[in-house]
Amino acid sequence: MVFSLSSFSLYSSHAVRPQRLPADREPRRSAYVYAILVDGVVRYIGKGRNGRLYAHLIEAKRSAARCSPNTSGLYPRRHRKLVEAVRAGSQITEIVIISDLTDGAAYRIESRMIGEFHKFRAGQLWNTIDERFLDPRYLPEEWDDPEHPLYRLPRPLVSAQAAIRRPQPKATSKHKASKTPAAGPPAGRPTTRPSRRK
Repeated sequence: MVFSLSSFSLYSSHAVRPQRLPADREPRRSAYVYAILVDGVVRYIGKGRNGRLYAHLIEAKRSAARCSPNTSGLYPRRHRKLVEAVRAGSQITEIVIISDLTDGAAYRIESRMIGEFHKFRAGQLWNTIDERFLDPRYLPEEWDDPEHPLYRLPRPLVSAQAAIRRPQPKATSKHKASKTPAAGPPAGRPTTRPSRRK
C-alpha cells in the first residue's frame, strides 16, 4: 500500500499559517508546495514559485532523449528516477498541493510532508532523505534505501544523538608548554573593579 495525498491530513488542521502583517509589510505569498505523481503514486514533494513544479519533468525528458540507456550516473535520485519513468512511458503528473504561501511557511510544510512520508512509507519518495537533519519523530523503524550511506543515522537513534553530543577530547601537544604567563590583567592592577559605594 502506498501513502497517498488523500491520506495526508496536513493541509487541513495542521497547515502552517503565517502571521498576518500590515499591508505595507506583507511578505510575498506566491510560494507553493507541490507533488509529482508517477502512475498515481506520490514520488516527490517540493517547494516552488512560478513554474518550478514543471522544471523536473522538462529536464527528465531532455535527459531521457540524450543520455545513454544506463542511468546510474544521473543525479540526484529524483532526476534519475524521473528519467527512468519517462523512458518506461509512465504517467507523470505535477500538482500544486497548497499555494499562496510565504517561503518560510512553504519550507515548513514541505519538510513536514517529506517527514510524514518518510516515517510511514520509507522509500516511497524520490526526494533525497538525509536523516541527519530530519526531526527524530519522522524516522521510520526500518529503512534500507538511503541515497547515500551518510544520509542515514546509525540506529538506535538515542546512541547516535549521544555520539553527536559527546564532547571532543582536548588535543594534546607533543611540545612542552610555553613558559609565558597566561593572558590576564597587567601586574599591579586589581582583577576586579573597586566598589563605588561610600
